[in-house]
Amino acid sequence: MKPQLTGKALVAAGHLLAKQIGPNTPLKDISALISSLATHLDVALARGDLLQKQVDIIANAEYEQRLANAEHQLYMAELRSRNLRTSRMAQFRKRKAVEAECDAIHQQFNQLAAENAKFLTLINDVIDNYEECEHNGYSSAVVDLDAISAIHTYLDRDVDGDNPFKETDAFLLNAQADGVDKLGQHYNFSSPMLLQVTAREFAKKLRAQAEELQKGGA
Repeated sequence: MKPQLTGKALVAAGHLLAKQIGPNTPLKDISALISSLATHLDVALARGDLLQKQVDIIANAEYEQRLANAEHQLYMAELRSRNLRTSRMAQFRKRKAVEAECDAIHQQFNQLAAENAKFLTLINDVIDNYEECEHNGYSSAVVDLDAISAIHTYLDRDVDGDNPFKETDAFLLNAQADGVDKLGQHYNFSSPMLLQVTAREFAKKLRAQAEELQKGGA
């Protein structure tokens, strides 16, 4: 049996045979060489197909990986954008809430100032319009009884049947409620406690009274 030729040796033998082939060349040798060439060609084609499949698999895997990376980066970009919008919206709402709270406090203090300015006017009227006199060696002051009566009317919270210190009293009630809440929170070490529950209920009643005053109650 003749030894098998390598691929390069078989190609070289084929080229040599092609140069030397003639009428006297044995058909057996030609047939054997062509058969070997065909076999090596089949092997080469099969190997080439296998290598191509492997290349395609690697290329597809790389493509899929790049596509997955691109999709992930797009998702992360959208997530960052959405989180940024959410954060900005939260900041905007927080700022609007603070602005609304500041406006409410400003309005409340304007109302407090207006209420107490009226009362201060009554007191100044008494101070500015009293008369000094002496009797039996003693100095005394004579004041307008109507002015004093007006002051007492304010202090009694009954000016023409209405409380002239609604906002002031509501502010004080809310301040008292805050103090009671602080007391309840201070004794929160063994919740629920009777003192804590009582403080919470009492603060709730104080705030309800303040709200009723601000709505126009007596």
